[in-house]
Amino acid sequence: MAGPSQVTSLDSLVRHLSADAADVLVAALLPKLDRPCGGALGCVRLASKSLRRFVDGSLRRLFLRVESGSNRWEVPRLERWGRVDSLELLLEPHGPAVRNGDGPIMHNIGAELDTLALLAVTAQSPAMRQRITSLAVRWDDDFIHARVDPGHDDPNALPSISPLTVSHLALLFPSLRELNLDVVISTLDRKSELHLPMMYDALAAQPYLDTLRLPTWGALSGIGALATSLKRLRISAPYFLTVEVPYEQLSVISQLRALKELQVDAAHMTLDTLTSLLNALPDGRPELSATLDLTPYGVLEQPGAVYGTGRWVCTCSGGAIRELECSGVELAHLASVCAGLAPYVSVLRVVEVRPGQDPLPPAQLGPFRAFVKRCGGGVRLVSLDLPQKATLAPAQQAVEVLGVPQMLHWTAVGGRDQLSLPAPKHTDAPVAAAAAAAEAEAAPPGRVAQPAAAGAQPGAPQADGEGSRAGAFPHPAEVLQRAVDGLAAAAAGGRAEAGASDGAQSSPVVLACGPFVGTLAFTPKVVKSWLKHLSRAAQWQAQAPVFAFQLLPSAEALLVRCPGPEAAAALVAGAAQAQVGRAAPSGLAAYHVGRVPAWRDVAFVLAPYMKQAMQQALDACGTHDPLACLAFVVRVAKFLDDLPSESRS
Repeated sequence: MAGPSQVTSLDSLVRHLSADAADVLVAALLPKLDRPCGGALGCVRLASKSLRRFVDGSLRRLFLRVESGSNRWEVPRLERWGRVDSLELLLEPHGPAVRNGDGPIMHNIGAELDTLALLAVTAQSPAMRQRITSLAVRWDDDFIHARVDPGHDDPNALPSISPLTVSHLALLFPSLRELNLDVVISTLDRKSELHLPMMYDALAAQPYLDTLRLPTWGALSGIGALATSLKRLRISAPYFLTVEVPYEQLSVISQLRALKELQVDAAHMTLDTLTSLLNALPDGRPELSATLDLTPYGVLEQPGAVYGTGRWVCTCSGGAIRELECSGVELAHLASVCAGLAPYVSVLRVVEVRPGQDPLPPAQLGPFRAFVKRCGGGVRLVSLDLPQKATLAPAQQAVEVLGVPQMLHWTAVGGRDQLSLPAPKHTDAPVAAAAAAAEAEAAPPGRVAQPAAAGAQPGAPQADGEGSRAGAFPHPAEVLQRAVDGLAAAAAGGRAEAGASDGAQSSPVVLACGPFVGTLAFTPKVVKSWLKHLSRAAQWQAQAPVFAFQLLPSAEALLVRCPGPEAAAALVAGAAQAQVGRAAPSGLAAYHVGRVPAWRDVAFVLAPYMKQAMQQALDACGTHDPLACLAFVVRVAKFLDDLPSESRS
């Protein structure tokens, strides 16, 4: 190295970096996503010859783009990147123009995909190809993305490469361990019935290949040739399309005896197909981890069939399902699948389940209960996701069968939110009596909305309220009152939480509260003229200001979405001037309480205070049975749903 007084050149510096240091530096320059664009790597390469040699000599993964019209001599050679062992071919075909009947000019791309894929690799020397252990083939350009509808298009109808092309690619890379085919393989023509088995025979001849990604379920035909070598299989359609999983083609998975990992993305399958697939996974395999991401949207729809949703993760060992985990599933779907599973599931972990509007019928509930009792390792419910117009019976069924959830998602003011249910405690009263008691406890919503003290915490219980009695649930109106008081106190103390940062996509919000505001609930049509009167009282000169507002009658409060900060300031000033000189002040108060995004309801500013008020009510009544707490949440949700909706003046 150069001494302290010597000038160190950039070329000398990068040549003295260790291999580990070079890897760290290059990793920091790479794009964060698996895309050939982004990051600072390209700019660094262009800075100097020394940096270009340094970067090229440190890369391990290379994206090689091949466009239509390229010839063999224009393809970059891998010798420039001495450490690359992972190669991704990015195909950009723009085939010869072909007129499709009387329609617009289209491109005959299928044949060109085969040519470009082989062109990119045959130009490389055998020594360089032998170094590659991971190969991916993708067609990813603006042409295909502009012509694909993820919700409706069938991947099999898109231009595809031939299975014979895949066979040739495999033979050209003798050290291949991983092959990712992110482009559709031809499976519908008559030749495919012969070519697909030939493709898998070529893949089976690779001594190290154990990881494969395919674009469609139909491309599995003939995969039995990899029965003893394939350990990881992923089926994922390109361009965000769905993978159709037909019931009659499930048996092909049972041929892969050495399989340890299975992943299917955006799979479209019926509940019967899902049940049969889960039952088939443990058969004949020492261990297997399967992840199935399901979508209800697909191309093939069977009349009367019910399609699965959510994510299902199955861990198998010793010929049995050791753990089944699901998230984002309907309660009825979970019950249907579990009732059809073989009786050897050890642990059922439900990350998130959504009860429906109607309870499960006895014919479905009985087998579901029996399955849960057979789970020797127990059942864990992490989150219960109540629908927007939740009813109590389905939610109680979920808790009775699956246990008390750690979290509860519900529809609060301004959108979705989550709560924590208290841990179950012993109670002498039956569950039904506890739930009935929770429904019966209701204080009359007569308390006037007044801002809490400046030092009060958002949503703090009030000493004079019915809800402050130990062990009693407050009336929903009392919970809303606490949230409004908390918002007003935070605004008075300068601590109101903004719903969004300043910008064109958000609007300032003003909270007006007091006995006079309570009277507006009986005459909502006068709110428009009253808001304009307040703004004119503050000498705001805007023409025809447009306000959006939501009345909270039981809390004697009004939330106003203002067209701009000047309008918000005018409302606050107008409310203050309305109290000046009055012998008996009306108690009217107005506060600027932050901003709310344009796509949110104006009540979104109340969300953190409503959550805190609800959580404090649940924690204070922890002696209740969890089912009674659930009944309380459902009752509050119904109360909030019945509030007047946001109106525009």
